[in-house]
Amino acid sequence: MRSTSPILAVTAALIALPASSAGAQATKVRGWGENFERQTMAPVTLPDAVQVAAGEYHTVVRLADGTIRVWGRNFEGQANVPTGLGTVASVAAGEYCTLAVLTSGTVRAWGWNNGGQTDVPAGLSGVTKVDAGWGHCIALKSDGSIVMWGRNDSGQTSVPSGLGPILDVAAGGDHTVVVLQSVGTVRAWGRNSSGQATVPANVGSALKVACGKWHSVALRSSDRTVRQWGSLSAGVPTGLTQVVDIAAGNGHTVALRADGTVRAWGSNTALQSSIPLNLGTVSQVAAGGNFSLAISTIATPPCPGDLNGDKLVDGSDLGILIGAWGSTSGGAGDFDGDGRITGLDLGALLGDWGRCMD
Repeated sequence: MRSTSPILAVTAALIALPASSAGAQATKVRGWGENFERQTMAPVTLPDAVQVAAGEYHTVVRLADGTIRVWGRNFEGQANVPTGLGTVASVAAGEYCTLAVLTSGTVRAWGWNNGGQTDVPAGLSGVTKVDAGWGHCIALKSDGSIVMWGRNDSGQTSVPSGLGPILDVAAGGDHTVVVLQSVGTVRAWGRNSSGQATVPANVGSALKVACGKWHSVALRSSDRTVRQWGSLSAGVPTGLTQVVDIAAGNGHTVALRADGTVRAWGSNTALQSSIPLNLGTVSQVAAGGNFSLAISTIATPPCPGDLNGDKLVDGSDLGILIGAWGSTSGGAGDFDGDGRITGLDLGALLGDWGRCMD
C-alpha cells in the first residue's frame, strides 16, 4: 500500500468538502468520501428520506411521499428523473444509470445504456426490488423469481437453473449474488477474476447481500455478522455484530448496526471509510464508487469537531489537528478514542467541515 503524507491527504480531501454556509441545515441524508461530482452533497431543503442508493458518482433518494431526488454526475442522464414517473416504492443505482420500482410493481430505468441496462424487459411486473451493476440489472419479483437484463459478457445475467424462490439480490461490477428463500443459501455467478463469485463455506445462511465491483458481502442470519469475499476478502472489523444493513462500493464496505451506528472498512483513499463525527442515528446505508451515504434521524448535529470552541469546524480546527499529528497521548482531536492522532481522526473532522454553525 502506498502511504500518503498528512498534508497531501488534507489537500486531496479538501477538494471533496461541501461549501460551508451560515445557518446550514442538517439534512436526513449524509454523504462522505469522493465528491468530485457533488454526489455527497444532499440539498439542504431535502424532505424526509426513506431510502438512499449510490452509483459510481451519483446519489438517488426516495422520499416519504414516493417521489425521488437524484444528484451528482449527469453526463449520461442518470439524474434526469422522467416526467410523470409516478409513485416510487424502491430505487437503485447502477454505475451510470438509475432504476425505480413503482408502486404498481413495474420498473423504470434511465441513464447510460451501453449494455442494455436501461432496456427494461417488456411486461415486467410484480417487482419488489431492483439492483444494478456496471452494465446489468436484476429484478426480484413478489413470487421470489428474478428477471435480469443488460450485459452478459461474463455470464452475469445467465441465471443458474433450479435456484428456487429468492429472498434478496445484488448486482456487482460484472457479477450477481442472491440469497435463496429456503435456507438462506447464497449463490453467485458472473465474473470471478477476484473470487467475487466464489461463495465461501463460512457464509452459512444469509438475510441480505451486497456487491462491490470486485467483492461480495453477506449479512448472516444466525448471528447478524458479516462475511465478505473477492478482492476485499479480509478486513471485517473484529467484534462487529448486530448488523442490520450492508452496502459495498468499489473497494469498501459499510455496515449499519442495530443501535444506529455505522462501521466502514476497506479502501479509504477518498475518506469513504472515515465515518463523520456527527452522523447521528442511522436507519440505512449505501455505498457508491468511492463514497458512502446514510439516512440519519439526527435533527441538529453537535459539534464534536469544533476543537477551538467557535461553533464551526473549519481551517482553524484542522490546524489544531495537524499540529497534534502523530501524537500517541490522545487528547483534542482523538475522535475515535484510540489514543492516537491519525488519518481516521482527520477523516472524521473533515466529515464535519462547515456543519456545526448555529
